[in-house]
Formats: sequence, C-alpha cells, structure tokens
Amino acid sequence: MKPIKLFPVIVLIFSLGCQPVATSPTNNISTQIPETFTVTLSPTPIPTFLPEETERIALIWLRDNNDCRLPCLLGITPGVTSVQERQAHFAWFGKIEKPGFSTGLGDHAEYGLGIRNMFFNERDVEATVSVTYHEKNGFVEQMDLSANVTREHQEVFGDPLLNKIMQYYLLPQLLSNYGPPSSILIGAWHDDPFLKAPYTEFSTVLVYYDLGSYAS
Repeated sequence: MKPIKLFPVIVLIFSLGCQPVATSPTNNISTQIPETFTVTLSPTPIPTFLPEETERIALIWLRDNNDCRLPCLLGITPGVTSVQERQAHFAWFGKIEKPGFSTGLGDHAEYGLGIRNMFFNERDVEATVSVTYHEKNGFVEQMDLSANVTREHQEVFGDPLLNKIMQYYLLPQLLSNYGPPSSILIGAWHDDPFLKAPYTEFSTVLVYYDLGSYAS
C-alpha cells in the first residue's frame, strides 16, 4: 500500500450564486447570473507599466487577493464585474519576459474565455499561477485561480516558492479568513499517469455555498 502525503496544491474556482450541488468531487458549483445588475463605468486613464512594475503588482494582488474577499477574486466579482470593467482591470497585464518572471495571456471572446498566466522562477523550479475568467451576457460569470510548481516539467509538491506566492490561498489562511466550509469533499486519483507519484494522490475540496466558491 502506497503512503499518503499531504501537500498544499491550490486550485480555486469562484462564482456568484449557487444551485444545489451533489456531494460528489466531480461536480462543479452551478451558477446563475442575475440579469438586473446596473453598472456605471467611469473612464480611467490606463498607465503603461514596466516589467518590474508588472511583477510587483502581480505579487501585491496575490498577497491579499487584491484587498477583496470571496466571491471577489483579485478585484473581480462574478455577476457584478462587467466585461468592460474586467478589460480595464487587467489592462496593466501585458506580455513580458524578464529574469525570474514572465507572463502569458490569451483572450477568446468567441468562447467568452480568457486567461492570464504568471511564471515565477527561483532556483531550479518554476511556479505557474493562472487566472481564468468566463464571461456571459456582458458580465464575468466565473473566475478560476490555479497554481503549481514544476522542476524540469515534472510536478513538485510542497515547494516553498508556491507557499510564498500563494500564502493567502493556502488551507490555513482560507480557514482563518472564511471559517469552516459548508462541505468538504474528497476525490481520489489512483495511479495518475501524469503525476507518477510514489504515494496515493487525492484532492480535498472545500465548498463555501454562501460564497459561491470552492477551493481544492
């Protein structure tokens, strides 16, 4: 029997409003966006940032979730933030590459989908932080945040680089900030061909129904 090890691997998915969810780790939280929101846009000049400033802003945002609480993620609240506001909010995020930090981005308006990637390099490992947004009817419908660390394209667990960057989203901090979850689900991944880990892999999913959010 393979041993069981616990590591803080973070995947967060946030959304507004929840319908009942079956207690199965393979089901996602369902969302429904109200159609009565009124948003007033105030035009704001968009500054141009140097690569060093982009990295600094990214780290500040991740340090405290851009000073907002769930279901807000990095300053964007599903069902409240419009597409135009999201565009202005991420306007500082460009394609850059510098020693120790680089970014990647993609927008697929035809699918209502976009992604912003941040790559942090330290020692011989790379931490990848991805922010994905889903949009519908002129509003952000769902926000996803995920992170992992690799060494030579192999998954690394328990590395201090990930803990440093994603401290706000680690299990102890989530419980401290938001209290006990509504439900806790367990998903087991036997003999994962990609991880090839010498132990039993599984995911612990914390569901906050009142926040329309879950963390795995």
